[in-house]
Parts: sequence; C-alpha cells; structure tokens
Amino acid sequence: MFHIDCVAQICCETCVFSAYMLILLTTTESSRINEGMCLAIAIFLHFFFVGATFFQLLEVICICQARVSWFRRLVVHVSARNLFIAGWACPGILTGISAIIWFKQYTTRKNCWLNTSQAPYWPSMIPIVGCTGLHFLLILITFCASDVPVSLSESQYKRAKSYRTTRWASVIIASLLILSWFFGVTAYHTGKENFYGAFTVSSILLGVCIFTLRISTDDEMREKITANLLCFLVPKNKVTSATHKTVMPQKDYTQAILDSMTNGKLVERPNRTLHK
Repeated sequence: MFHIDCVAQICCETCVFSAYMLILLTTTESSRINEGMCLAIAIFLHFFFVGATFFQLLEVICICQARVSWFRRLVVHVSARNLFIAGWACPGILTGISAIIWFKQYTTRKNCWLNTSQAPYWPSMIPIVGCTGLHFLLILITFCASDVPVSLSESQYKRAKSYRTTRWASVIIASLLILSWFFGVTAYHTGKENFYGAFTVSSILLGVCIFTLRISTDDEMREKITANLLCFLVPKNKVTSATHKTVMPQKDYTQAILDSMTNGKLVERPNRTLHK
C-alpha cells in the first residue's frame, strides 16, 4: 500500500534534489549564467526550499493523525491528492507573489541565491522557520501522546507503529535541511569560506541521512527491500505433491479409456449383467 506520508517524503526529496541541482549549476557553469538565469535560479531555490519544509510539515501532520487520537478528530484527514496539490500550490503561490513584488531586489549578478539584505529574504525565511518550528512541535506531541486512535484499519495501524521510528528520521532530516539552507544563503551572500564549509558538511549529511534513515527507520520499506533482494538470491520453492495436494476430477469410462490408451495401457471394461 502507498501511504500518504510517502507522498510527502517523495515530494520533499524531489524539492531537495532539484534545489541542489540548481546550486550545482551555479558553481559549475557560472560563466554561462546571465542576469536573467541568475534571477530564475534564485526564484526556484526559494520555491524548492520552502516546498521541502512544507512537505516535511505535511508528513508530520500525517504522523500525528495516526498516532494522536485528539489530533485525528481536530484535523480533517488529508488525501494523497489534496496533499500533493496543497504541497506544491502553497509554496508556488508564495514564491510567485514574492517574485512579482520584489522582482528587481531578488538577487545580484554575483549571488544567484537570495540576497539577505533585501526584502525577498523574509518571504523565504519566515515560512521555512515557521514550518520547521511547527514540525518540531508536532513531533513533540507524538512523543507526549500515547493513545493511538482505535478507528484505524489494519494497514493504518501497522503504519502507525512504524511511525515510532520514522519520526526520528523526520526530525533529523528537517534539522539538517534548515541548517543547509541557512549556511548556503549566508555563504552565497557573504562569500566567507567557513560558511561554505558548513554548507558543504551539512549538505553531505543531509544526503546521507535521507538515503539511510528513510530505509533503516521504516519497517515496511525495509521488509519490502529485503524481500525483493531475496527473490534474486534465493530461488522460489518448487511445488511438490507433499506441499500441495492435487485433487483429480472424476472421469467417466470413455475418458479413462482415452487416457489409458495415451499412456500405453488398456482399461478393462466393467462387466455388465444382461437382464432378460
């Protein structure tokens, strides 16, 4: 079953991957980037980092709905379709309004990220910090609450049990994400080597934790990966008569003769008594 929180995880990691691809573009092809491309990159970096933190918040909302009974009654259940639409639309609207209002103040030719001394920095910083702070608060609620909703189905209850470990991965990834964003924006704006070093270290840790923690803390994902790997290593058991009993259908006398002739044998016709 494809769970709703998995949609939030995939979208969050898509935002992170896309943002770092743009950052890589600014470092490897800096001579080919003109002012218009630099502005577009800054706007998309704004969008992807806000989107990543917002999807992190939606993921922990799914965790609270499965782990906290009163939260499930307070917040309406979110479908995968609504989560997908809201997760992309809200950061898109925010970034679009910011880009329209502060078009000329977004960035500089030497800095293809947000300019921390200009107004567009705040529409990026406030949502990222706000989503991360609310994310930590909701995670803390899941640790304090011990009552799992009784109205969950069997698959939802099994998923709620796995949230006991996946929430740790969510906290660590959210922490590294906001640190990477802060060090990256500051390094691009100030040009200091210590901030570039901190941005590099936090980015490496973020990539490693996304890959390892998403698998190691998720029991269902780990079981599926292990089962798929074993399919290639261990051959499937052959069907034997000892394990699977075959029930032969009853055949009439004519079909028995045909089968016996095929096998090279003849079947004696049963004696019939003639009644005069």
